[in-house]
Amino acid sequence: MYLKTVRLIVVMLVLSWQIMQSQVPQLINYQARIVNPSTNQPVADGVYTILFSLYDAATGGNLIWSEEQSVQVTNGVYSVLLGSMNPLTSNLFGEVDRYLGIALEGDQEMTPRKRIVSVPYAFKAQTAETITGGIMDTSMWRKNIPDIYYDKGQVGIGITHPERPFHLVAGVNSFPFLVESPNGSSGIEINTPGANASGGIVHSFGRNRAWYNYAFSDYFSFREETTHNNVLTLKRNGNVGIGNTNPGYPLDIIRPNETMASDGVLLHLQELGDTVNAPFRMMFQGPVYTACWYVGGDSVGDFQIVRTCYDPEDKTVFHIDNNDLNIGIGTSAPNQSAALDISSTEKGFLPPRMTQVERDRITPAEGLMVYNTTTKKPNYYDGTEWKNYDGTSAATPHLAIGDTYQGGKIAYIFQSGDAGYVEGETHGIIAAPGDQSTGLGWWNGSMILVGSTGTALGTGNANTTRIVNVQGSGSYAARLCYDLSLGGYSDWYLPSRDELQKLYVSQALIGGFSTSLPYWSSSENDYSSAWYVYFANGSFSPNGKNTYFNVRAVRTF
Repeated sequence: MYLKTVRLIVVMLVLSWQIMQSQVPQLINYQARIVNPSTNQPVADGVYTILFSLYDAATGGNLIWSEEQSVQVTNGVYSVLLGSMNPLTSNLFGEVDRYLGIALEGDQEMTPRKRIVSVPYAFKAQTAETITGGIMDTSMWRKNIPDIYYDKGQVGIGITHPERPFHLVAGVNSFPFLVESPNGSSGIEINTPGANASGGIVHSFGRNRAWYNYAFSDYFSFREETTHNNVLTLKRNGNVGIGNTNPGYPLDIIRPNETMASDGVLLHLQELGDTVNAPFRMMFQGPVYTACWYVGGDSVGDFQIVRTCYDPEDKTVFHIDNNDLNIGIGTSAPNQSAALDISSTEKGFLPPRMTQVERDRITPAEGLMVYNTTTKKPNYYDGTEWKNYDGTSAATPHLAIGDTYQGGKIAYIFQSGDAGYVEGETHGIIAAPGDQSTGLGWWNGSMILVGSTGTALGTGNANTTRIVNVQGSGSYAARLCYDLSLGGYSDWYLPSRDELQKLYVSQALIGGFSTSLPYWSSSENDYSSAWYVYFANGSFSPNGKNTYFNVRAVRTF
């Protein structure tokens, strides 16, 4: 019905669409007059539906934009703003030729299409786009629609002689460089300080977090903006710090409490490769191959610590089987029946070593094993008491005076201040269960000065040794005790005067003592006499060495 339309005004203006889009409307003002072809008269006044379309060719071609508007027509004339319904974008006009097609009230598109042309001042925009005749020689720029690039020389902003491919200069404490997403959710600013500043600051920010990156003469640092907590530091000497600004090691990690992971993991290393049966491990190497270690997983996922460098082949020091979870030391194939498999042809297994008192301080689990340095035997705990490996008891008895113990009977238990006392341990004097003689002299046939003058607790053993060394072999009190082997023990001696008095005090619990004759001590008085103790009343006095008295040996434990 409508075969002809008269265009009165066509105006198009496109100027720097992305840079100046807030100053230039994204609309095209279009006016036209519609007549009836049969009468050549304007159509009746009213509202008409008109479809506007843009093509890249006069006929055929590609439809690149369209919109439909309800238009008021008066005396055949109408005026519209193209882009009111469907926005026009700058890339629609990247090529030279564009053609407008119009269809009225669902009819066929009118012919011919009308070419979109520029108004006079739009030629200035063309100059800005092509740069020809403008402020810069276009020979240095290349265009590959929609891209433009610069492949020669250097670009300077704020400087007339740039020293780098892209050189920005700005005032002190300013941020001359800003990269921001369209919605303003992320970006980066670079601060170039003045000549007296010690470094630069890069301020980068995202939707929920901002960061400061400090560049100083000695290190480069990333810090969180709000708290300024250090995140990453790179030092000039090659050290890397995570969580600190002064790393003292090649990799120095400090984790603040607020960043503590719920599982406690400090360092997570994961290989994401798809290589089958490939090991994943870290290598630690000292200077000039003084030490080389692999730590990590082998080709089947077992954890290993492997020494290399020294041997023709890697030597496994520690191995955990990924499937059975058993541990191998010195072997990469621990026996499946063993939780711990130690392999060596040069060294043995050394268990914890401790005294019996130290052992007894432990709250042991059944099966616990130690080496007892007091008894010189390995011990294990059977769930009830400590045992020797031969099954005999290794438990520490609760000792008292008069108890039968270690070849005799306990005559005295050392107290604090006594020679031989050890806090937390039980030690004392054991008396032989009976007399070694009921009549024997102190001397060996000659009155000589021996020098065994000790009388206190703890001096009897040294006295006895001195007497034997001076008087030699023979039949006398000290020699009898020195040679004694009794109850599996051979360290018996003649007690000193004070040690013998402890036996007098406990004689009822020990038993077997005579009250008719005194007992010799190892304590010498002078060249011709030595001390004795009388068990009838506890008195003591020197007497001639050639006198025959009782003899009772003792030992310490």
